Amino acid sequence: MGKDRERSLDTPERVFNYSMSSGRDSVDHHDYGNGIKFYKQALEVHPSNKQARYLLAFCYSKTGQNWDALRELNTLLRLPKPNPIWAVAQSRILAELGLDEDSLKALERMSPSDRAHSIVQHEIFNANRRLGRTGAACVAMARDKIYKAVEGLRRH
Repeated sequence: MGKDRERSLDTPERVFNYSMSSGRDSVDHHDYGNGIKFYKQALEVHPSNKQARYLLAFCYSKTGQNWDALRELNTLLRLPKPNPIWAVAQSRILAELGLDEDSLKALERMSPSDRAHSIVQHEIFNANRRLGRTGAACVAMARDKIYKAVEGLRRH
């Protein structure tokens, strides 16, 4: 390692910034294996960094390491005020594993305000469709869930 690089990585914050930047570069070039390496390094410095953990889960899923991706997403979803996109990612991975009921349950565990989000409603519709709940019944279920979510928002 050259002196300039040694000097540039002499503090934990610089290691973290380097790892995050290198991870982004790896993902941009579809090199998810290196992305995993760099995001793990970033988490060694800042284990509670949500972005690094989510991007690590993303890289795991892109390399077919779905159970590792789920572990990282579960860590994020246990945090206060989880981002609804994390639950959507979890649901998609569960569906990819053929766990359609669990995929739907992951979305239904979200707060009413998060379930009202259009992306989440689309995923709920898709999960119901994968479970064979199609046509008018599926639309009615999705509509009822939207009404319940909106009603929950009004109460808060």
